[in-house]
Amino acid sequence: MFSNEVDMIGLVTLNIIAILALSVILGIISKDRIKFLYPIVIAILFIPAVFIYYNNSALIYPLWFLIISYVGIIIGIILDRVTLEI
Repeated sequence: MFSNEVDMIGLVTLNIIAILALSVILGIISKDRIKFLYPIVIAILFIPAVFIYYNNSALIYPLWFLIISYVGIIIGIILDRVTLEI
């Protein structure tokens, strides 16, 4: 996808941006309470990737993904309510 090699920090950054964007979209379009399970699923699914692609020092990233996903969902809920009021 990129012309040069992307290091591990670049991959984590791309994951964070993608998770935030998907969480905002999910917060906007979903009306069910199941959207609050999405961050937990994302954090759990990243744990095997830590052992496959990264080392044990990357075990903090699932926590960051959990926090960023909840922030994205909250942003999406706020954007949904603001657009409904307009």
